[in-house]
This record gives sequence, C-alpha cells and structure tokens, in this order.
Amino acid sequence: MRRWAWGVCLVIVACAAGPGALVPAGADVTASGARQAEPGPSYTPTGPIVTDTGFRATKDGFGFPNYGLEVPYTNLTPKEMRKLFGDGVCATDPSDTCTMIPPAQQWQQQVNAGMQGHCFGFSVASLEMFTKALSPTDFGANSTPQIRIVGNDAIQRTLAYSYATQYLASVQNATITGTPNEMLAKLREVLVPGASDTYTIGIFSAHDGHAVTPYAIEDRGDGTYAVLIYDNNLPGTTRAVIFDTNADTWTYLLDPAGNPAALWTGNAATRSLVLLPTSAGIGQQPCPFCSNGGPNVPIAPPPEVPSPTGPFTDVFLQGDASDHGHLLLTDDQGRKFGYVGKDFVTEIPGVQVVTPMLGVAVWNAHTEPVYRIPSDLKVSLTLDGSTLERRDPTDVVAIGPGFDAAVRNIDLRPGQTDTLTLDPAGTGLSYTSTTTQRPTFQLGVVQPGESHAFTVSKNRVPADGTFTMGIDATAGQLNVQTTGARAGGTYDLAIKRLTTDGTQTFTHDNVATGKGASSSVDYGAWQSANQKIALKSVSPSGTEHTRQLANQTARKGG
Repeated sequence: MRRWAWGVCLVIVACAAGPGALVPAGADVTASGARQAEPGPSYTPTGPIVTDTGFRATKDGFGFPNYGLEVPYTNLTPKEMRKLFGDGVCATDPSDTCTMIPPAQQWQQQVNAGMQGHCFGFSVASLEMFTKALSPTDFGANSTPQIRIVGNDAIQRTLAYSYATQYLASVQNATITGTPNEMLAKLREVLVPGASDTYTIGIFSAHDGHAVTPYAIEDRGDGTYAVLIYDNNLPGTTRAVIFDTNADTWTYLLDPAGNPAALWTGNAATRSLVLLPTSAGIGQQPCPFCSNGGPNVPIAPPPEVPSPTGPFTDVFLQGDASDHGHLLLTDDQGRKFGYVGKDFVTEIPGVQVVTPMLGVAVWNAHTEPVYRIPSDLKVSLTLDGSTLERRDPTDVVAIGPGFDAAVRNIDLRPGQTDTLTLDPAGTGLSYTSTTTQRPTFQLGVVQPGESHAFTVSKNRVPADGTFTMGIDATAGQLNVQTTGARAGGTYDLAIKRLTTDGTQTFTHDNVATGKGASSSVDYGAWQSANQKIALKSVSPSGTEHTRQLANQTARKGG
C-alpha cells in the first residue's frame, strides 16, 4: 500500500555481484493446495549477518504457496468483517452469520474479488505465528510449515482477514516510505530479536505490488546488502532483496525462472519499496462505511488503533486483471486524478490510492488501484476503454460513510467512454455511456434502525443517454429516470429492507416507464412483504400517473 502519488517507474538493472550466490533449493516444496510450489533458487548468504530477528522461511513460513481466485477457498465472511470493524457491519442482530449492512456487503465483495493473491495475508499471518499472537495448533498443526490449506477453513479465513488489513486507513497511515537507503537503515533498526513490532516489505512495479517478509540482513561488501526474506510464492526457500547503497537502489527477482518482467527494481526517485508494521492492522478498526447512529453504531476501537484522518469514499474498478479500462477522477475545478490515456496524473489534493499487494504472477498483472476520495469532495468518474484490446465486463463500485453505489456488468468496449457522477452523500448517481448499455445499478443506504439496498437492472441506457438514480431518505422515495431514449422502456426493481428483526425483499420485474419519464418508488411506506408499493411517474410534460406494484418475490420463490 502506498501513500504517495501513484505512478512508479519500473527500471531494469542488473544485480550487483557479491558474496551471496543463488543455488538450487535443497528439496522440492510442494503445496497442499491447488498449485505446486515451483522449485526455485534459494539464496545462500556467505557474508556477515548484521541483524537478524530469528525468523526463517523454512521454519516460520507456510508450507504452501500464495494463491488467488483459482481455488474455491473461503475468504472474508461476516465473522472477519465483525473482527475488522465491529458489530456496526451487521444490519440484523450481531453474530458471525449476520446479514450485513449494504456498504459492508459491497466492501466484503470487492475485497474478496480483489484477492488475486494473498501475499500480504501470508506475511502478516506468518509474523503473528512467529510472535505467538497466533498459534499453529489453532489450525491443526504443530508448526507453521505443517499447516495444511486444503479443507482448512480457519487458515483460509485468517489469510483473507490478514490480507484485507492492507486496505485499512490505520495501515495506510502507518506505512513507512523513503529511498532504498532509508528503507535499509530502517530495516537494520527493526530487524532485531525481540523487537516491539514486525514488518512486511511491500515492493511495487509501475502497476502492481507484492508483499514479502524480511528477517535478516547480510553485508555483501562494497556497499551492497541482501535483505533475507520469506517470499510466500516460494515456500521453503530463502530469498533476498538486494540493496546497493552506492546507487541507492533495490532489486528483486520475483520469478526464479528468470522472466525479465519479474525483475523489479527501484531507486530514490521511485520510492517503490515500503515497510508496513504489523501492529497497525491489529485490533478492531474504525468502520469507514457504517452508520453514525442507531443500532449499527460500531464498537469503539481500542485507543491504540489510529483513526482515519477523515471520512472517505473508496472507488473500486473490477475487470480483467491486465486488459481493463481505467478510471479518471475530475473535480469541479477541472483537476484530474487517475489515468489520462496511459499516463497517471495526480492533480486533485487529498485523493489517495491503495495498490493492493497480490503476489501470484504479479509481473503479468496490471490491476487498477483503489481510489480513496475525501467524502466532501464531489468528483465525476470517467471510465475509459481507450487502451482495451477486447471487450471487458466491468464493475465500478463506490463505498463511503453509510452508503454504497455501484454500476455493474458494464460491457466496456475498446474506445468506449462512460461517465459516472456520485453524490458525495451517497444518495444518488448518474451514468452516461458512448455505447448502448444494460448495466445493473445499485444503491445502498444506512439509516438509524434500518438499511436499504436498491437494485435496478435490465434497463436500456441508449448511447449518449443518461440514467439517474437517487434516494430521498426523508420522503422514503427512490427516484429513477432514463433520458435520451427514443421510446419508453422497462426495468427490474429489487428492494431489500434490513433491520435487527431480519430482511424483507421486494421485487417487481418489467416496470414500465414512458419516454423520458421520471419514476418515484414510495419505498418508505412499505413495511410488510405482502404490501404493494406506489410508483408515481411524471412525463417530461408534467403529466403524473400513479400505480401500485405488487411484490413478486414470493411468486419467484424468494
């Protein structure tokens, strides 16, 4: 995770020669999961060790390799969400199986979907095993390398939980950045026996990140040092990040097979190696998307947990791992943040990015960062398909204090440009595309005592037309309108009302709308499953028409 302006350059340099040598691993380490750990070269230090925590990849790392979404393992569930953020994530009575408020559901879904690797989770969990904050016996083994991943729901969820902590404001705020020489000096300071904290190294290319676990430093002579690490992609082997203090650079080969794209390096200008203290993500955190009142108030975090500097909204783009569109934020002064073509610009003050550390074949990926926007800042989002080589199903999701908004199933095509505008309070969105689309629109809102989730789907938005969707919480109305169409259309409507008593669902398919008409759904008056909901339509000329929508959920078997 990085706190500076995003856009690090990847510079290819050769590793400096020194006392250490790469030799074949002594034994093939195989995974108990879906893929085998590839036998890779293990670094053998021959120079003096200048500092050492006592951690070792062979005895303190996991025996299975990092994995992504290619295996059906369990990731975040309501249990982990409660552990992260407290009871405020629950709309129903708090429990490890509660129904969560809509923003919590969206956050869990987006973070789980981003787990194309779990490298940060591997590093944090292995360090907690090393410091005895976690015990291998709780996962069915006597040591960390003996823990099996297949069929072990507890370790799967622990790795997902630990992975998710990199998104926390407390972890972002505690991240240590600097030049390679400054990072090496910090490592010499903290990699000592019995240190008060442990650290994960985050390394980044221009587009992606990987997390590894440092534990000792070798002096290779001539101003070069090897930081010995546990790389969770290569269990059972000793690996090394090479620092050249003369050039103020670091270098690491992620793929022992020698793939040139896997040779990552950084210098004083890129500042692309960071340190993340384990303690920053420990304990219950302030909930950035929970309600500020009613039964969904989060439990106060321990006083040692840092609070976010202010409320914020996270914007996620979900698409192909490498061939996907890009987002560009524009504020009301015309300043931009994000991609302009292939260039990344950072003109809007206060906006941050979170680049998740994934790790599995990360040199082949090109993931979009998560955009962290101050909640009082109004921006428009441009979804740009100009760099696409082929169509890519795309989701854009925003999650902020007490709300979520999403446009899903966008059929993003090469050259296509979409515009999405969000109300800073999270009560509305508008969407325009240069091509005809039928996306799924979602809004979720948390209020004292209850939450609502709204979905409008199968609505045809014509090219250069605009779809708007907004919530008037005071009046209890959902307002929907499509402009630019040559004729009226239909859409499917779904409403969920979540309280401590449970969840009620209302659905009605093929809701008819006139050309350019606005519709108001009186959801606030709906209190029981069998009750109809009034829908008022207003034509562009001002003609009003009200009809009653029956709940079709029971008929569908819902």
